[in-house]
Amino acid sequence: MKKNDYSIWALAVVLLLSSILANPAFLQASAPDMNTAVAPESQPSRDQPMRTREIIEKGTFVEITGSLRHMGGEWFLAADQVLHQLYTAPPELREEWGVPMEANKQAAVTGFFYSPEGDPAGVIAVSTINLDGKEFRFREDDGTPRWRGRGAGTTPGDGTRSGRGPGS
Repeated sequence: MKKNDYSIWALAVVLLLSSILANPAFLQASAPDMNTAVAPESQPSRDQPMRTREIIEKGTFVEITGSLRHMGGEWFLAADQVLHQLYTAPPELREEWGVPMEANKQAAVTGFFYSPEGDPAGVIAVSTINLDGKEFRFREDDGTPRWRGRGAGTTPGDGTRSGRGPGS
């Protein structure tokens, strides 16, 4: 290899690393939340994400109060030194409904709590969340999502389509 070939490869590597590190999503996902006083071992495992239906079927209906945390694009509730991952509604629906989720904000959550193998940290399929004295409902008491029947995404629907895309 010629000296110029090494220079081109070195430049390519530098440009690739620069573009990855300059990406705001990468920086947000990798930056620790310094306000979170929760031990890493008390966080729920992310090895295999659970389906919401499985959480509802296996879980227990609970009411938990804590502080919201936002890490890696996901929402958590910090309560009693434990982080619980929150399954709410798609982000565009939360925005449409005016749900004011902010990191470190106090929240009261009701929903279906499930934790594999008795781990104190778990996942909550959120039915309601109370923020700033206002309650927002994501699911019915039986776990049915409020947005059910809105098509294959978040387009408004009348609940009569299967949700498998256009013309279904």
